[in-house]
Amino acid sequence: MRLKRYVTLSCALLLVPLTCLAPAACGGGGAQITVALTAKDNGPYRAGDTPTFEVVVRNMGPGDAPGVVIRADMPANFRYKSTENISGDGEARTQPIDAHVGSQNPGWGLWDLAAPTLANGEKTYAKLTIDFTVDIEAAPAKYTMNARASDDNTASDLISAPISIEVLAAPRLGLTARVSPSTVVAGDMAKYSITVTNTGTAIASNVDVLVTLPPVAVFLKSVTPFAGNASRSNPSDPARGSVEVFYGGFNVPPASSVGPGFITLTFIAQVVAKPTSGSYPLNVQVTDSLADVVMLHNVASIIVQAATPSPSSASAASPSASPAH
Repeated sequence: MRLKRYVTLSCALLLVPLTCLAPAACGGGGAQITVALTAKDNGPYRAGDTPTFEVVVRNMGPGDAPGVVIRADMPANFRYKSTENISGDGEARTQPIDAHVGSQNPGWGLWDLAAPTLANGEKTYAKLTIDFTVDIEAAPAKYTMNARASDDNTASDLISAPISIEVLAAPRLGLTARVSPSTVVAGDMAKYSITVTNTGTAIASNVDVLVTLPPVAVFLKSVTPFAGNASRSNPSDPARGSVEVFYGGFNVPPASSVGPGFITLTFIAQVVAKPTSGSYPLNVQVTDSLADVVMLHNVASIIVQAATPSPSSASAASPSASPAH
């Protein structure tokens, strides 16, 4: 019995060091990855902004990190737009998986991150960096966002420290233009209507509208009152005969349950006396106090036709036949 106990104890003592000679089995050969998320564009942001964020994954070792997958967890109404950059050091992509445009939780994969290397007494860690842009359409509030990563050795995702994101109330301008009639001749009147909308969450103040007429037309007069729910302070109006039609000083309210804030500017332009036939569009630009700019190019075209001579003028222009002798 004493011998049996001795043999059992000896085997136990021998088995322990033999097992630990296999580092992976003792947990020493796996990889430990880290993940961090930062904002490359300083906030706060407004609806319609497209800031860039950066996620960095590192392999702290001691072994390789195979099958690395990276994801971003974004708030509602934050949507992935594009990947701006993927770079790395000591990494190899083994299976391309790319994020889907419009996703709230974009993901990328798969990579192998090499084990740390030691050169001249200094360790170098494999890392992977992804820069991506996000389309923000969220309501004004404070939000949090984080990234996560995993590899074949992790039982669950590793989650980064969250970053705080603030979205402010802000206007969002829209612009349309139309003209009637669209076919004119010399001396005709054309009625232009320019509509500025605000679908944002804050008032658009000091809204200015600049309309560049085609070279065959000049401003004649405004058609008032203007339609819409905008107010006006420090107004500025165009001068008769101008081709640069400028209206200034509008305050367009934010969107509400009944629709966007808006102002429609309607004015009459007259075709010059001797226009060249052709199609003539106009250009429109709107700005506000926050330096938001919306532009329309080559819109609301008028087609200028040559005037048809009257029968009397045509007869006068034609030579009469000489009498026969």
